[in-house]
Formats: sequence, structure tokens, C-alpha cells
Amino acid sequence: MRAALLVVALLALVCGVARAKAPNGSSLSPSRALAPAAGAAPSGQPMTHGLTLHYERPAPDTPAGWEQQALPIGNGRLGAMLFGGVARDRVSFNDITLWTGDAQQMGAYQPFGNVVLELPGHDREIGGYQRSLDIASAVHRVRYRHRGVWFERETFASHPDQVIVMRLTASRPGQYSGRVRLEDRHGASILVDGAMTEAVGTLAPLASAPTSAPTSASASASAASVSSTAPGSLAYASRLQVLHEGGRVQQDGPSLVFDGCNSVTLILAAGTSYVPDATRAFLGDSPRARVAAQAEAAAAQTFDQLRHTHLQDHQRLFSRVHLYLGRSPVDRTRLPTDARLLRYTRDGQDPELESLYVQFGRYLLIASSRDSLPANLQGLWNDSLTPPWNADYHTNINLQMNYWPAETANLSELAQPFFRFVQSQIPVYRRTVANTAAASLAAASGARGAHGEATSHVMPAGDEASATPAAGDSVAGMLAPPDAVSHEPIPIDAHAGHARPPEERFLTPDGRPVRGWTVRTESNPFGAMGYLWNKTGNAWYALHFWEHYAFGRDETFLRQTAYPLMKEVCHFWEDQLKPLPDGRLVAPMGWSPEHGPVEDGVSYDQQILWELFNNTVTAAQVLQMDAQWREHIADLRDRLAGPRMGRWGQLLEWLQEKDDPVLDTPTDTHRHISHLFAVFPGRQISPERTPALAHAARRTLQARGDAGTGWSMAWKMAFRARLGDGDEAHHLLRGLLATPGARAAQTSGPGTEHNNHGGTYANLLDAHPPFQIDGNFGATAAVMEMLLQSHADVLHLLPALPAAWPEGEVRGLRARGGLEVDLRWSAGRLTEATLRTDSPAAAVVVRTGDRRREVLVQPGQALVLDGQLRTVEPVRTTPQGPSARSRRSGASTRAGTSTRSAQSLPSLVSLPSPSQAPWASPSPSSSSFPSTPQPDGRHDASIVALPFPPSTAHRLHPL
Repeated sequence: MRAALLVVALLALVCGVARAKAPNGSSLSPSRALAPAAGAAPSGQPMTHGLTLHYERPAPDTPAGWEQQALPIGNGRLGAMLFGGVARDRVSFNDITLWTGDAQQMGAYQPFGNVVLELPGHDREIGGYQRSLDIASAVHRVRYRHRGVWFERETFASHPDQVIVMRLTASRPGQYSGRVRLEDRHGASILVDGAMTEAVGTLAPLASAPTSAPTSASASASAASVSSTAPGSLAYASRLQVLHEGGRVQQDGPSLVFDGCNSVTLILAAGTSYVPDATRAFLGDSPRARVAAQAEAAAAQTFDQLRHTHLQDHQRLFSRVHLYLGRSPVDRTRLPTDARLLRYTRDGQDPELESLYVQFGRYLLIASSRDSLPANLQGLWNDSLTPPWNADYHTNINLQMNYWPAETANLSELAQPFFRFVQSQIPVYRRTVANTAAASLAAASGARGAHGEATSHVMPAGDEASATPAAGDSVAGMLAPPDAVSHEPIPIDAHAGHARPPEERFLTPDGRPVRGWTVRTESNPFGAMGYLWNKTGNAWYALHFWEHYAFGRDETFLRQTAYPLMKEVCHFWEDQLKPLPDGRLVAPMGWSPEHGPVEDGVSYDQQILWELFNNTVTAAQVLQMDAQWREHIADLRDRLAGPRMGRWGQLLEWLQEKDDPVLDTPTDTHRHISHLFAVFPGRQISPERTPALAHAARRTLQARGDAGTGWSMAWKMAFRARLGDGDEAHHLLRGLLATPGARAAQTSGPGTEHNNHGGTYANLLDAHPPFQIDGNFGATAAVMEMLLQSHADVLHLLPALPAAWPEGEVRGLRARGGLEVDLRWSAGRLTEATLRTDSPAAAVVVRTGDRRREVLVQPGQALVLDGQLRTVEPVRTTPQGPSARSRRSGASTRAGTSTRSAQSLPSLVSLPSPSQAPWASPSPSSSSFPSTPQPDGRHDASIVALPFPPSTAHRLHPL
């Protein structure tokens, strides 16, 4: 595949260079180099191939057309949605840092502007129309015939040059006459100078500051129409340059008019003054000079130079993974993508569409996460002043799901924007927690002054009732004292109870401020947060830092970046954990996201904390640091109240099983299934180590159903992959890669979730609905998990292969331990596996089906195994190593990587022994598991751990 892509790129370059030469072979000036010679046919690769989305009509220029049919391009910071209009076309462009709001007010992610192209007369006599997005080259094309002339537009967003480039060519000279203008969405004045047009403005945080952080985008609408120079305003600038061959370009008011041109090339640059630095209130210098320099530097190059640099950059990332899941019928592959999606929704049986969809998720991450802010709820793209949920950073699943494919899908460096975002926000988050604690202390001091010593006791959040709640009760269901009632909104779930949650105070049991930081459910890039506290969001963030080390083995990153963050989060939870009378520890006052009451010991919280403590202990072992403290953290991990099963065999979502018409019943089909976190992305529950709990997870998934929002179906896919249920995972893929609501229409029987009309729009973007990009990323990650898993100290090959993919091949997947893996299979069985590493020699247990074998993977060599896991001789050498060599984090160096032997490295999974961890009451099918009586009279089944053979357990290289 890589060779094929190289050939395509070289052919495109050769053709492009030929077009960029004058008839005598000399180089043309920049303006003349941007079009083919007179009479030349329009350039471009074929409009269709296996990695192309293609359509036979433009996307309507409407809100629905933008969301469901326009096609996205992006360079990680600057991006656009392209409609492919003919007589009139609009480029809706964005910069990922353009926000209203500040550290106190949420605001919303904003659209930047438009480039409007008008070609008079091109609304008549049109034939042969095609528009396409080639995700292998990240190039969008429009091609059509008008009055016997072929017209073509080629558009891409260049990361190396930080501009969007659109080139218009025709099969005959002198065919382009029309106009183009730059539009600003926020009222900035437009300056036109020669063949350049520019918009410069500022955005105030909000036009009128609300008394509390808004939970919707409504408050941002007025700010988006106000240009302000007040302190705290975000400056922005955009610049459009028009280059042409032949004809002329002149100004006409705010527009640039071109007449009789052989070709026209548009170069768009844009930026803001946002900087990821809390000490500067996230505001830097005016971007105007920077934007002008970017546009001018791009305009000084030939189009072929711009395109070649863009292709090299994009394919360096995209071509790392090749995926083949089987051959589709020819009549399917010839269909336009929208028609093909309709056929797949009805009939399935299109593995090439499934592969395209998975690779599209990788394309979207490349396009929306490079050197700036991380991908938000809509990735990089937004056309609304009031986008749904502010297009913000939701901390209870959505932001994290955006980065699930980064490591496994061989795009590790694309997680860096997420890491930098978290690190940039932490100073503000710390201050928010500290200020809340200080206010709590001040309120307590005032109470002492007003009421004397009788009221001097400071009750930490969640301690309004010191006794353990009875079964079915919750902290949120008890009326707190008047001075402890929260001003936060009532939880949005209908079954949350009528009492507001108790106010967070962030005080320890003895009245001291807690250490560290945490997050609410909503967040913006200035440190503001909204809606309910999602306190274990800090630990979920920490999991991503740990996984980046686990996959890449970059010990410098672990020592300097990941471990300090993980340690601070542990400090927060050392100060927050609450002991129960039986000695178990629970997270106080938690919320299973968007579902049910706020109370102690919510399973979601407990499972995330288990991952935090377990990974922190392992990190300290790898770094050989904090021996005494890590033993303390290991003790906290082992004392956490763990997963348990309920009366109908389900995994419990709350500490105590509910006696409720909906909660903890088989008719509860809520979209969030947060209490299965221990299955994925966690690893506390697995079919081998904890079979009873894995069975309970399956029972829960059966009850919740296979419909849902787009992201919910993607998470269910990942759960099923981790449980080894390949056919069920593929069934969920069929529902997700379908027209929105199709799976819900197939669902029968009672259910409580009405927000279950997820699916995929014609442009293959995820439908929550509305558009929300996390489902795309989650689905890509889930397919990676179906093909390869490495979370349980075993490199598991094809762990959840569905019957729908009897033959196939994947190259370039990443596994923990610094491994890169290629797989081939036939008749549903592995036929060949290739393992590579650029880390020190790794002893790895490899598994496929029931077969296991320990192998040694050497750097610089490709270890090839057959379907029986026998070594294929000779071992092939890889002098340059796997592509991981270019994925090291920017601040880290190879010299900082550990050189200790595989034998000395501890296992990443450090599960407590069965006697330490009574977790789950047995289901009828697992009554033979040992159990221990509990104080409430119920029984908890112990973990059944399946240890590795004694001869290999101590030698495992940590995955």
C-alpha cells in the first residue's frame, strides 16, 4: 500500500511539474505557475478509488447541507467545509482557536468566515458533475463540463504552509471570469488591496457577562456580532490572495473580479491571538502580521510545490495504516457515497465501505488535531454562532473518545494537542478548586461567628449524612442543610431525584483544602467550566497520558510529563476518598454521567480511580521512584469498592442496587453506559481474568440495546471488541454506519432512551444527532480493538474478528510496548503476523485463538509468525525501524528512553489477588465462583485471575 501511494504521489508530482513549466521548459513566475498551459486538460487523479468519498451533485448551501453533505478538510488548526457549488460556491472556514468566552464564561466555538466564489453562467448547460474527497491525499475536487469545457477545482489545507489552497483550472484557456470575496462572520471590516483582501477584528469574551457560566451557546450569539477592543478580547485576522494566469484581476467593492483567466488560485490564511498560556490569560499578540506572512510565503511558491509539500506531510501520517476487510461488489464501489450508504444501511455486505469509514476517522484526526487545540465536539468544523453544546470540550466521554484511535491507529503524535491543552488548563483548574475551598472555609468561619462553637464543624462535600446510605438511598436524595444547597442545575436525567446535589467544597475531612485539580462536564480553552462536576475526569485525562507512554515507551515523557500529572491527580483523590464502615473506599458525591442521582461510590468513578492508581503504581515502578508512596497508592487501589453484579445478572451502576421503575432494570436503555468503563477503555474487567464480571457486562449491553447516539454505538462496539464478541461489534458497526435513526427503527420493545437516532450522514460524519465527531473516532478505535489488543499483558491477534470479514489484511497497527503489527487472515483465521519495535528488545506473549507463545521482538528486525505462531525464517531486518521513529513526542528524545532489559520491567496489569478483591455477586451461570458474605447479606464473587505460565510470567515486557 505504501509503495502504491508513493507511485501515485510521484505520478501526481511529475504531472504537476510538467504543468508548472513554460513551453520552453523554464519555470514560470508564481502567478503563471498556478495554471496549466493553454488548452491543457484539467489535472487530478481519478475521481474515485477505494479511499475517496464521491458525489454526483453539490451539497446544498444550507445548515443541513453543511452538516450532512459538505466535505471537511483541515490542517489541524485551519479547516473548511466544502460544498462544491458550481455557479456559486462557499468555503466555510474555521480556526480551532476562535472562541468567545474567557476563564469565567463558557462562550462558544465560533465560525470564522467564508470565501464566496461566483461564476456567472455556470448554472446552465452543466454535465458530468463530480465532487470528491480523497482522504489518502487530503485533496477535495470538483469537476464538471460547461459548454464543452471541463472545469476543475482542487482544494487542500496545507499543514506545512498553514494555508488553504484552491486552484481553478479548465481544459481551454481564458475560461474563468467571475468574482470572489472574503466574508467575516463577526462584523469586521474588509480591506481590499490589489489582489489581496483582508479582515481584521476582535471578539469580546461575551457581550454581557452572565452571573454564572452558561450551559448552552445562547449567551455567545450577541458576542459573536460585536467587534471589541476591550481588554480580554481575542484578536483575529484572515487574508485571501488571488493569483492568476492570463486575464486580469481588479477590485469591485469588497470583491475581487477576475476576467478571461486561464486559471485562478486562491490562498487563504487565518489565525487568532490565542496562546495556550494561562499566565497570559491565553491571549497573545495580534495575528495579523503572522497571517500575512503565511499567505505571502505560500503565494511565493508554485502550486506544485504547495501540493507536493502537502501530500508528503499528509501521507507521512495517513499511509502508516493499510486496511483491507474484503472485497465489495463492483456495483457498490461505483455508487456515489450517499447512495452507497443507503444500500449499506439496507443490505450491508460492503467491507470496502467499512474500511473507508475506519480510515476516514484517521483522516479526521489528522485534519483536526496537529499543533493547536485538540479536536472539540465537532472536530475543527463549525458554521453556527451558537453550535450545539458550544462545540466545547466535554469531559465525561466526548473529548477522551476523540483520542481513542491516536495510539492504536498509529497517529500517536496527534495526541499532543490534547496533552498540551490539559497542561495549559491545569493552572486555572487548580485555582478554581482552591477558590472553592477558600469560599467553603470562609463560609464556615462566618457560621462560627454567627452561631458560636455549635456550628464550627466543617462538613466536607458529601458528608451531610455521616452514616452509610441505606440501599436505594443517595446523598443527592437527602435534603442538605440550607447553606449547603447547590446553585448548580438539577441533573438533566429524569431519574435524578428532586433535590439539587450538595455543593462541592473541596475540603478534606479535617477541613483542609484538597490538593490538585479537577473538572466539570463542560470546558472551554480558557479554563472556564460549566454544568456538574465530573471529578474523575482528571483521572480519565491521566489515563491518556499513561497510555501514550505504554504505547511509545518514551520514558522521558513518562518522567517529565505523565507521572507528575498522574501523581497530582492521585493527591487530589487521596484527599477526597471516603471510607465506608466495612473499610472500602468510595469517591464521594459522584455522578454516572447524565444518568441517575449524585451519590457516593458510583461505579464509573470507582473504575476510573482503579485505573489511575494501578497505572500510577506501575509508572512509579518503571521510574524507580516513590517506593513508599506507591505502596500507599496500591493499598488505596485494593481498598476501592469494586464492580458488583445485581439481581438480574447486570453490572451495577451504583454502589447499591436501585429499587426504581427504570434505574437498574432491564428496560433502562440510556445512551451512557459509563459503568462499563472497566471493560473499555479500562482493563479491570476482561473475559479471562474476571469472567463473571465480563458476563455481567454482556448482560448489561444486551439490556441497553444496540441503538443509541452515534458515539454511544461506537462505545458499545469497543465494549464488544474487548469482550471478544466480534459479530456483536460488527452488528453495532452496521447500525452506526447507517442513515441516522435506521438502527432505532429496527429496535423493538420497551426502552427509556429517546435520544437513540444515531448513525452516519451522507458525508460520513457522525450523527449524534446532530453532528458530533466523537462517534467517528470511537468507531475507528473500536475496529482497531477488534483486530488487535494489548491491554492485558498479551498481544492478542484478531481477538474479535467477525464472520463478516473472513479474509483481510491490516498493516501498521500499534500495540503497547512500542510494537507495530501487521496481520493477514483467511477463512476467519490468522495466516501471518509481523511484529516490529523501535524500543529495546521485548519479550511478548502472543495469542491468537487458543494458541499462545512467548516471542522476543528485537529492534531493527521484523519478526514474522505464521497462523500457528511459528517463526517464519529468516527474520527480516528493518534498518530504519517502524514508522514509530517519527512519532516521539516533541519534547522527548530517544536518548531519554529506558534501556533496561525486558526482564526487569514490571507488568502493566497489576491485578489484586482474589482474596483482596471481593467484587461481584455471581450470576446464575457463574454460581461456581467463590464468594464472600458482605455486610448487606449479599455475596460478592472474587476475581478469577488466569495467571500466565510460571515460566514466562516474570519475564513479560509490559504492554
